[in-house]
Amino acid sequence: MVKYYINNQEITDKIDFGITESGRSKKIMIEVKNTRIWPVELTNPKVFDEDLKILEYPKRLSALETGIIVLEFSPKEKRDEPLTKGFEFMVVNG
Repeated sequence: MVKYYINNQEITDKIDFGITESGRSKKIMIEVKNTRIWPVELTNPKVFDEDLKILEYPKRLSALETGIIVLEFSPKEKRDEPLTKGFEFMVVNG
């Protein structure tokens, strides 16, 4: 299992990029922690919002290791609501 954090707070449902103007982008860094005692691989990254991109992510995390995911939010129109479904990875034993 992996857990996601922003500023040491676990993300459980929403990622808030704040108000984002059309044509502008915002980047956010998320910590991802492998909570298992064996290595895992993050594969098949998927986003569920056309305005969201995964720019960077760790392909592999050792046991209990923390890595960084970089997301970019670039809406075509002004948006002020948080993303409710942003992204996912398939997590496999590495």
